[in-house]
Amino acid sequence: LVNSGILALPQAIGIIMGANIGTTVTGQLLSLSDITGSGWIFTLLKPSTFSPIVAFIGAVLFVFFKSSKKRNVGQICMGFGILFTGMFTIEAGVSGLKDSPLFVQLFTQLQNPVLGVLAGFLIGFPSCVTNMATYALDNNSTIRMISGLLFAFGLGTVILTGAELFTGNTLITISVLEKKATLGGMLRNWLFVYIGNFVGSMVLSFICAQFGWLSAGNGALAVASMRTAVSKMTMPFQNAFFMGVLCNILVTIGVLMSLAGKDGTSRFIGAWVPVMFFVTCGFNHSIADMTYCMLGLFAKNVPAYASAAAEAGIALDSLTWGNYFVGNLIPVTLGNILGGVAVGVTMWYAYVRKAAGKK
Repeated sequence: LVNSGILALPQAIGIIMGANIGTTVTGQLLSLSDITGSGWIFTLLKPSTFSPIVAFIGAVLFVFFKSSKKRNVGQICMGFGILFTGMFTIEAGVSGLKDSPLFVQLFTQLQNPVLGVLAGFLIGFPSCVTNMATYALDNNSTIRMISGLLFAFGLGTVILTGAELFTGNTLITISVLEKKATLGGMLRNWLFVYIGNFVGSMVLSFICAQFGWLSAGNGALAVASMRTAVSKMTMPFQNAFFMGVLCNILVTIGVLMSLAGKDGTSRFIGAWVPVMFFVTCGFNHSIADMTYCMLGLFAKNVPAYASAAAEAGIALDSLTWGNYFVGNLIPVTLGNILGGVAVGVTMWYAYVRKAAGKK
């Protein structure tokens, strides 16, 4: 918002501080619900008791006083009281669900999209980093080398934070072959995680495109991002598919190498090397490509970026959601699945199955 000129820096700082202070105070006030005691003071300190009182005082100030300051205070009090009253009303309405097995199972499954959204961001950030680091470069070999060196930190971040990445989760195949997981469970995991990865990538791309980040270099970053997006979504289907296969062979090997590490550093390096290889080679990763492609798609909706891209000779007609889904998302995802499953089956056959046979 500051970069786009909508807000001045002091205004933005005030909004950020207000949001954080408000969130902290709200949490502290809600914690007062845990106060125990039989006296009227303890009862009055509970938000469920004082929030209706505050709302009533606010209504009185707003309705019966003409002073603008008092009416403003009244509005604040009413909002405060209604907020907390609503929270406790909702809590009372859903409290019985905690004993429902179906609800607990659904909530447990929905943890995957949350961690999937996190992974979408954590893989999306390196995509943004590589675009920012290389948008002013012309030499393709240099661009790939720099991108490989920088992007490769993404997978280690995902693994060490416990986020859920679709491409890495293709290794659940090993658990299915060992009968420690079911095929249906694996497919559900893939679905929830994939949706989460997509949402995280989409939110990150939208923010970067709509709020000034792509304006670097007087829009040169936006032009480079759209050029990258067009190149990724106009590949022949078979090319995108097999580049996806090769990519996830390296990604899943990176996951396995990371899991073999004894400490944080060795786990990070284990994940870094294979990912650096696939990025430098130009293979396609479905989750990373979500950010690369959606940066271009959202940038196209900004007139200044679209005009600059047209002047640079970029085929904006090719920059469509249909081309993205058909030319990148579907073939690269299918290729990633085949590559990851192939590594999982290979490792299971070569090590897990033979180890079980020796026993």
